Amino acid sequence: MHEVRAFYDELASNYHLIYEDWWSSVERQGRALHALIESRLGPGPKRVLDCTCGIGTQTLGLSLHGHQLLGTDLSGVAIARASEEALARGLVAEFRVWDVRDLTSLEGGPFDVVLSADNSLSHLATAGELLEAARGMRTQTASKGAAVITLRDYEALLQAGVSTQGPRVYGEPGFGRRVIIQLWDWEDGGPVYNLEHIILTETSDGYRTSSHSCRCRALTRTEVEECFAEAGASSIEWLESEATGFYQPIMWVTWAD
Repeated sequence: MHEVRAFYDELASNYHLIYEDWWSSVERQGRALHALIESRLGPGPKRVLDCTCGIGTQTLGLSLHGHQLLGTDLSGVAIARASEEALARGLVAEFRVWDVRDLTSLEGGPFDVVLSADNSLSHLATAGELLEAARGMRTQTASKGAAVITLRDYEALLQAGVSTQGPRVYGEPGFGRRVIIQLWDWEDGGPVYNLEHIILTETSDGYRTSSHSCRCRALTRTEVEECFAEAGASSIEWLESEATGFYQPIMWVTWAD
């Protein structure tokens, strides 16, 4: 996971540029996840572990609704930025550097909700690593709680042979416009691909380019379901974006006692 850590360490300071308006996305994603949690687990604040929190996009969004958050991530640079963002906005959340494959040893649980959003689990290189993460999420989930995982719809992307994402252009001509592009180079036709994440930022002297790369794995729903079932899931349900208002499909997992 050294490559993944380096990818997010380097990207952390520019991560907000991926969004047209990062804070609006924080609020929007927080509302969608809060509504889902409340509809499934009842009203009132919940203890939530965001185990792949990055710079805090979902952690901060849920904190806005009064939930008690612990955000963990492999990237110390991303964790530092998440802490700074929470402090700057007067939000209460705890952050720790932690590997999602080692959740069984994380102190502070169990939690009502264990969350992994933004397709983060695609960075796990093997089925064995995904199973380690699933078992750790089970360990950290309280009785009658749930794990919440959001992933890309890789089946459709594999079928289409997607090799690029974007370009997405934010802002108007002049100082500050941004262009976001992803290049996907598939290894032997998949499911592993090399991701090149490119951000072009307009300045008074032209465009500044930042580029960050890492390997990802196109996780199918069947593969993820099988790992979580082996880890002890009693129920797995996929919730589509149209139903939740969240921008990716959500897998809602409950565990056998």
